[in-house]
Amino acid sequence: MSKAQKSNRAARGTITCDNTTLHLLKANDFVAEGIRKRMAEQHTLLLNITSSPGSGKTTLLQETARRIGDQL
Repeated sequence: MSKAQKSNRAARGTITCDNTTLHLLKANDFVAEGIRKRMAEQHTLLLNITSSPGSGKTTLLQETARRIGDQL
């Protein structure tokens, strides 16, 4: 995918593991590292914004999009 193209596809993949004692957090770390690598290769910034309900996450994203919308 070229830099000019945009994708709205969610990151997805499969983990195959013979060791059933692999902890879920280790699996999550493995998936996260793959996502970070893929995003870096595509020169894509990925943000994960979490907070309690009503704290302004949506407002922050809307205002950010309004201010830099032409640059996206």
